[in-house]
Amino acid sequence: MAGLGIKFDLPDTDYSMLVTEADIAAEAKRLLPTAVKQYANAMAEELWDKIKAIATTQRSAFVREKTAEIEKLREAQKDVESHLISELRKGKAKAAGGSAN
Repeated sequence: MAGLGIKFDLPDTDYSMLVTEADIAAEAKRLLPTAVKQYANAMAEELWDKIKAIATTQRSAFVREKTAEIEKLREAQKDVESHLISELRKGKAKAAGGSAN
């Protein structure tokens, strides 16, 4: 998986606790609901930017509605989990002073 093109907001992740791949996978599972919501919101925002015909005052309601719809799509969950694991690995490496490419 090449990546989803978004960076998850993971402020409460303690990268020093991610010692093993099992730790990373467990943290990804814990963060998955939040990450799916962030992913869904990013997709809804992108879609909104493509649809200029909708009145500006309807934007928040539109994004909220589309976020809820997209969150329900379980098919994207594995992609989000894979991307999240990748970001956790990068964050762990960066926190340890390594390269976070």
